[in-house]
Amino acid sequence: MNENLNTQPKNYQLTKKLIVLALLIGISWIATMFVWGVEQEREARQQETTNLVSEQWSRSQIIAGPIMIIPVEKTSLTATGENIINKSTITLLPQNLSYESDIKTETLKRGIYTTPVYTTEIDGSGSFDLTDINQNFSADTRILWDKAVLSISISDPRGISSMFDLDLNHQTYQMLPASEFPILDRNGVHANISIDPNQPNQSFAFSLPLKGSQEISFLPLGENTDVTVKSDWSAPSFTGEFLPESREISENGFTAMWKISSYSKNLPQSWSSNDTSLDTSTILTKAFGVGLYQEVNFYTMIDRSIKYSILFICLTFLTFFMYELLAGLRIHPMQYMLVGLAIAVFYLLLLSLAEIIGFLPAYLISTIATTLLITSYCFSVLKAKKRAFSITAILIALYGYLYILLQLEQFSLLFGSVLLFGVLATVMYITRNLDWYTLNNKG
Repeated sequence: MNENLNTQPKNYQLTKKLIVLALLIGISWIATMFVWGVEQEREARQQETTNLVSEQWSRSQIIAGPIMIIPVEKTSLTATGENIINKSTITLLPQNLSYESDIKTETLKRGIYTTPVYTTEIDGSGSFDLTDINQNFSADTRILWDKAVLSISISDPRGISSMFDLDLNHQTYQMLPASEFPILDRNGVHANISIDPNQPNQSFAFSLPLKGSQEISFLPLGENTDVTVKSDWSAPSFTGEFLPESREISENGFTAMWKISSYSKNLPQSWSSNDTSLDTSTILTKAFGVGLYQEVNFYTMIDRSIKYSILFICLTFLTFFMYELLAGLRIHPMQYMLVGLAIAVFYLLLLSLAEIIGFLPAYLISTIATTLLITSYCFSVLKAKKRAFSITAILIALYGYLYILLQLEQFSLLFGSVLLFGVLATVMYITRNLDWYTLNNKG
């Protein structure tokens, strides 16, 4: 009876130690979550700064048009014999539409944050076909050709650098503020024009000086829409409903070309103002273009690296615990705690340095600093330089493996799973001969 009482506490010492280690792992992981909160706050501040710079320079641009708006008057007779004139408009989209844009970029810096902005000259050309409008109206309808309006929608007209003209059938019209596109908002420009209905093909051309930030998009309003974009930006992100048919990307910039037919845009070529089937969202969903992707988004990299922090803490603690079991060392829970906090501080160092010097230099400095700190501490904790250097090797391998995982993106789950499997297999092999029931806590 006395022997059982004496051995029972010893048999539970290992279990208690494991429970304490689990609590310490949780505390260390919570510390890294505080760093994750700081990272989220800094990323939000970067986005606020980007939005502020965009507001002051010019926001992302969406270009639509030109479109032609033609007033129509239809006379009807009432029961009393009185003539009533009903007014409406016809919106006509281009038969052919072509844009060519040569984008020059620069990076504006506010504090430690940067925002890509651009200036461009958009050369637009194309033609309208008036044939259907001439044929589809009865004799009681009057088309006011001399009061037509040509309109181009530009999402942020503050980006229009200077006044510009539009040439329509060899007549020049100065573009005036405000768009008259009945479905999109009034952001943009327009010109009051007079059309000769005897010339069903109306060709146009314009050169739009424009500036914006982060992204430029186009709406494929033509029966056939061709877009060519050139830029000195080396990391484009193609966005929207359509991807380019061809693209060339190099360190000096990119060139992309889109060809979109009426089958793809799925919009009528003309409609009346009485038609309520079309709305703003229907048209805007057709937008496509290119974003100025910032190649090194270190906040995303840091966010992903923090998700692996629990792996770092567990493997480091596991190594210490194996030394306790196999070498008979006595490692106090406070010593575990300090090492866990050192791992958490790695991510804070990484975040603060990356904002100044970029992700890779920050990662190297943080890895070296954290590894040296833990290694020097392990000289005393593990009672032997050889054991301390084994911790160094493990940390270097882990940080190197983590960097590879961050670069792989799509295959990071696979490589992370392989690492966990390898660690589990190693621990199972080392402890295969241990008798866990009779193993006493030597600390």
